[in-house]
Amino acid sequence: MRMRSLIILLLVLMIPVSGLFPVTSISGPKFLTLKFSPKINSLGGVYTALYNDIDALEENPAGTVFARSFNINLIATKWIADINYFSAKSIIPLHIRKVKVLNLLATSGVFFYPSVKHYDIAGLAQEDVSMTEGYAGLGVSTILFDFLHAGIIFKYVFRNIYEKNYPALAFDLGIQTPYLLKTSVINLGLALRNVGYDFNDDKLPTEIALGLSKDFPAIGLLLKLDIGTTGLNDAEEVGREMFVSFGVEYNLLDTVFIRTGVKYNQDGFYPSLGLGSGLRPFSRWNLYWSLDYVYLPKFGIDEYNNHQISIGIRLYTHEEKQENLIFFEKYERKANLAYLKGDLETAIKFWEQALRFKSSDKVKRMLEQT
Repeated sequence: MRMRSLIILLLVLMIPVSGLFPVTSISGPKFLTLKFSPKINSLGGVYTALYNDIDALEENPAGTVFARSFNINLIATKWIADINYFSAKSIIPLHIRKVKVLNLLATSGVFFYPSVKHYDIAGLAQEDVSMTEGYAGLGVSTILFDFLHAGIIFKYVFRNIYEKNYPALAFDLGIQTPYLLKTSVINLGLALRNVGYDFNDDKLPTEIALGLSKDFPAIGLLLKLDIGTTGLNDAEEVGREMFVSFGVEYNLLDTVFIRTGVKYNQDGFYPSLGLGSGLRPFSRWNLYWSLDYVYLPKFGIDEYNNHQISIGIRLYTHEEKQENLIFFEKYERKANLAYLKGDLETAIKFWEQALRFKSSDKVKRMLEQT
């Protein structure tokens, strides 16, 4: 039943999308394919199955469902000798009766280019000018069918150059589901990004991606794989713009993250390498900072340099343990279902498994009573 519901939802999402992109459209503003998050950039530039991380607002808004506390993240980035950009993201959990999880999402990003070639109507080069690009978005994330995480963000996109503003409207849509194994979780994700109206004569780089990630917390290792295409604007470009992205992250002594990845498309391989400090507290008010560096020796967007240095500041109302939450809630739901069916032996087994990952007075009472 769950699989049937998932298939029906995917079909409903995909059918109207196919009619949004004229065959004559062209690929447009490439800045939307850049990621503010150094973690995403160093793991191959795509991370559709990113979960319980505020950076999922860039990739798949469904990945914010398990953020159970107020989160805000500020990132200042420098692409050496070229452009600066800034990002602000926040997640606000809403407590509404009869809705198990509902998070309000807000995201924004601004790029500053110090010098850009300007051309007049006749195509003649004029003086260099500065340019600003960016977006601001609002959205929500929730749980559907008791197993499917979903999120959507509506974005206002803008480009300001030579005292002219070119606006656009777009949205990002994503779903995720954690596949529970006996001793671990594989996270699956599907995201549709930058669907909307065009920028002047250019189309937004509409992208669809399918990804999975697997965490090995005992050894501090994470693996992720994504496949997709950025060519949804043009039926002829779907195959030519396909990509595969693979990434590995290793947690060294809980203080340093070593990351590497590669993205492959028709133009070749694009490797990446990064170092991250992780989130380190600098006050008792749950404020954390991080310093990240990403090196991209070969980059698909020629006008940008290939070194990224980012400083991030993040605020939590409390720390969260995503892996434990997934295990606990999955086993608790299985136990409750077995209990309702009268299979008390199975219910006891699942409640005991749930308590391995999180203490709960409610589960303890149900276990004792049963």
